[in-house]
Amino acid sequence: MRVWIAAAAALSAGACAFEPPEPPELNQAECYTVDIFDDRHARRKILPPDAAVQPQWAAFSGVWGQGAWDGGQCHEIHVTQVFADGSAVVLDTVAPYRNLRASAFRRPAMLTEDGRLVLISDGTRREYRIEDGLMYGTRTEPGGRTAEVILTPQS
Repeated sequence: MRVWIAAAAALSAGACAFEPPEPPELNQAECYTVDIFDDRHARRKILPPDAAVQPQWAAFSGVWGQGAWDGGQCHEIHVTQVFADGSAVVLDTVAPYRNLRASAFRRPAMLTEDGRLVLISDGTRREYRIEDGLMYGTRTEPGGRTAEVILTPQS
């Protein structure tokens, strides 16, 4: 009887063990957002920062992609202009995902003294930082919900 109780206890303990879910893949090589077409104003063209721009800010210049917010909605950001006063212009794109539509918006951004790129639109704040050649992003929505993404430089 004791052997049976011990075996039942061992089996039930194993059945109740919690396996944490795998963390989401924040950087996905197959991620794709939208095609941004050239226009007569060349708004998607990446303009190189001039020499007066701090190197930590100039590092943001270019196209960053192949990332997915919390492993779901694909995201790409084109940092088209970076200025010495700490301002920047970006094209902010996302792919369709579940009930969300694809979008691409041209937005102003700010660069902080501690080397972050910050965008605020519709109450949502996005902060990006560069570490070891990757761009890490955090999105904070008005209700406080956050999402993470990792972007790689695109050629």
